[in-house]
Amino acid sequence: MVTPTQKYFSTRLRRRVATTLVVLIALLGVHLSLDIWFAARVTDAVADIEREFGSLDLKSQELAPIPNAENRAVVIRAACELLDVSREERDRLTAIDFDDDGWAQVDREALDAVIARNQLALDLLTYGAQRPDSNWKLEFRPQLGPDLPRLVPLVDLLRLAHLKAVAQAADGKADAAVETTIEAGLASRSLEHEHVLIMQLIRMTGDAWTAASVHDVLRSAEPSRAALIKLMGTLGAESVKGDMLAAFVGETAILNDQLTQIERGQYQFSGVPTYGRTRWMQLGQPGALLLRPALRWAHLEYLRYQRQILTAAREGTQLDTSMLGSLATQLFDRDFSGAQDNIPNKFARAKLRDAYLALTRTAIALRLYRLDQGAYPPALSGLVPQYLGTTAVDPYSGRELQYQRLDRGFNLSSAGQGSPELSDVGLTVLRWEVPR
Repeated sequence: MVTPTQKYFSTRLRRRVATTLVVLIALLGVHLSLDIWFAARVTDAVADIEREFGSLDLKSQELAPIPNAENRAVVIRAACELLDVSREERDRLTAIDFDDDGWAQVDREALDAVIARNQLALDLLTYGAQRPDSNWKLEFRPQLGPDLPRLVPLVDLLRLAHLKAVAQAADGKADAAVETTIEAGLASRSLEHEHVLIMQLIRMTGDAWTAASVHDVLRSAEPSRAALIKLMGTLGAESVKGDMLAAFVGETAILNDQLTQIERGQYQFSGVPTYGRTRWMQLGQPGALLLRPALRWAHLEYLRYQRQILTAAREGTQLDTSMLGSLATQLFDRDFSGAQDNIPNKFARAKLRDAYLALTRTAIALRLYRLDQGAYPPALSGLVPQYLGTTAVDPYSGRELQYQRLDRGFNLSSAGQGSPELSDVGLTVLRWEVPR
C-alpha cells in the first residue's frame, strides 16, 4: 500500500524528471539549431570566398606537374641539400663595405674557401637556371597542410651567390658577376607561384639579395650592355601582389580544412610545427559534437577575417587586425598562427620587395643609358621609352623614385625607411649610391 508520503515524493520525482527532460530537449534543440545555423553561415562564407577569390579545395592549390627534366626547383632543392655554410661564416661574410671608388671590401680568403667548399651547390644553381619552369611539388594534405621543403638552406644559397658575385666583380669579371646574379634571381623566382605564404616570404628575401647583388656589382664593376639586358629580362614581376593573394588563398584553404576536421572530431595531432600544435584539438566525435556550435562560430570568424586579408592583399588596403574575435582567438589563434601571425608585417615585406625591384630596374636602365649616351640622364623621364616602358613608381610615395645625377655616378632611393625585421640586407637596397 502506497502511503501519502511515498505518493508525494513519487509525484515530485516524476515532475523533476519530466522537467529535466524538457530542459534537455530544449537545450538539444537550441544546440541543434545553432549548429545548423552556424553550419549554413560557414558554408555561405566559404562560397563567398570561392566566388571572389578561387577554390578552397586543397588539391586545387597544387601547381600543374612539370617534367623533372624541365623543373628548376628539383635542381635547387638538390643544391640546398649540398650546401655547407655555418651561421658564423654567413654573418661574417655578408658584412660588406666599399671604399671611395666603390670597390667591395670583403674577407676574400674566407670567402674563397666557402665558395670552394660549396662549388657543387653553386654549379647546380647554374644548371637550374637553364630549366624553363618550376614546381616545388608540394602536396596539400588534409589536416597537415603542405609538405614544406627545407627553405633555410635556400636563403643561405642565395646569400652565397651574392657573395660570389661580389668577388667576381672585384676581380674584374663583371659579366660573370651578372650571370651569377641572374642564376640566384631565377632560383628565387622558382618560388613565385607557390600557394604557401612562407615560400612567398622566402622569395621576397631572395629578391632582396638579387637587388643587393645588382647594387654591389654596379658600384664596383662595368658589366657589358648585353649582360645588363639579359639581367633586366630575368628580373621578377614588378609587384608580388598577385602571388601574395594566391598564397593567402592557399593559407585560407589549409585553415578551412583543419577547422572542418576539428568540427568533425577527425583532427589528428601531427607534430608538424607549422600547422596545428596542441593535442587538445583531438576532441573525438563526442567532444566535437558537444562543442560544435562554438567551433563553427570560431570557424566563421576566421573565414570573415581571412576574407578581409584576401581583400587587403588584392586591393592593397590597410588591414584591421582587431576584427578577429575573442572566441576564435582563445580557441585557435596560437595553434594556427602560421596563417594569422603579424599579417601587417607580411604586407610590409611585399611593399619593400616591390621597392627593391623598382630601384633595381631603374638602376640597370640608368647604366644602359650611360653606356649608350656617355652620361646619365638629367631625370628619370629620359629612360622612357627606350630603357623602361614607364617610369618606375616608388610604392612608398606613389611618385617617381628619388634620383640625383652626380659628376661620377648617381644616387637613387626610395621613400621607404626599411626595417631590420623586414630584410636581411637593411637599407642598402633602398639607398643606391653608385659612384661610377
